[in-house]
Amino acid sequence: MRLDGAVFGEVMINGDVEIAADGAIEGPELSGHNIIIHGTVKARVVATGKLSLSRTARVEGDITATALDMEAGAFYVGHITTAQPQALPGTQPSLSLAGTQRVPPNGLGSKGSSF
Repeated sequence: MRLDGAVFGEVMINGDVEIAADGAIEGPELSGHNIIIHGTVKARVVATGKLSLSRTARVEGDITATALDMEAGAFYVGHITTAQPQALPGTQPSLSLAGTQRVPPNGLGSKGSSF
């Protein structure tokens, strides 16, 4: 799944996730298998596979991943824990946006968001 807009709430993906440079997540948790972040995440991040932070990534929250790749220029505040892979529930890729509010990319910051 690729996110180009903003999501406020918990995001749990049973598969791979990519947060675009104009993408933003603010909530208690972002979880998935392989996660690539180019945008802004203010949440705990749990990757059962590899977490990649590009040079444009901005992450505020604790990270748990089996592998971490961080490019020069990426911004990160929090604690990092490396752990053995853990299976997420379900066998098919799925999407859960519990208690979320979707905002289109051009709506970022229009509701007083600190992104």
